[in-house]
Amino acid sequence: MAGMLDFVLLGRSSESIGVMEEKPFPAWSSSVEQCLKEFNVKLEKGLNSYDVEKRRKKYGWNELRKEKGKALWWLVLEQFDDVLVKILLGAAIISFALAYLHGREAGLTGFEVYVEPIVIIFLILMLNAFVGVWQESNAEKALEALKSNKLAANALPF
Repeated sequence: MAGMLDFVLLGRSSESIGVMEEKPFPAWSSSVEQCLKEFNVKLEKGLNSYDVEKRRKKYGWNELRKEKGKALWWLVLEQFDDVLVKILLGAAIISFALAYLHGREAGLTGFEVYVEPIVIIFLILMLNAFVGVWQESNAEKALEALKSNKLAANALPF
């Protein structure tokens, strides 16, 4: 019983008898003092190089995985995978059909019959797609800057 209690106190748990797994410490929801105690670090000194290497071997480097960026055409297609955009596309199709029927009844066949559907599709939806792609590419660039540690040059580790 004392052995099992030691595992629980050290942050270890067992899912089944005989299998012990280390439970991750919830540093994101703990105070600085709790984190310092859990990781056995003094705020004034930090880690020495031996401890740093030991922890890198155990946990790996403190970095985000690099992922391939999405192709431009895929980013554009993703902008149309939205409920509001689908509603606007449906409204444009209905508007085209009504414009066609109205133009046929009135004897109109020119461009002026289709102005409203063209405005809905080309101006609103294409502008929405352009802004969405622009925002997403800016977010990817910001994430890449974070990943490349350009913004972390002045960060102080424990």
